[in-house]
Amino acid sequence: NNIISRFLRNFWLNGNLAGTSEAGAFFVKIDNSTTSADDINNGILRGEIGVSLFRPAEFVVFAFIQTPNGSSIEEI
Repeated sequence: NNIISRFLRNFWLNGNLAGTSEAGAFFVKIDNSTTSADDINNGILRGEIGVSLFRPAEFVVFAFIQTPNGSSIEEI
């Protein structure tokens, strides 16, 4: 989470994301709202990353999952 947030913060500070504040430019959610205790016990990590792009002028949100067998990402 910290690495992703730090990357997106620098990306935003360099003018590459829309939003007048950090919260308006991006979010990273990797917590118990995305990953259950069962997921953790099974070695699964789930999260969401949202970025505010200039075009289209809206948040684009990606969900990702990392398992012992691989990973996937999709736009939601």
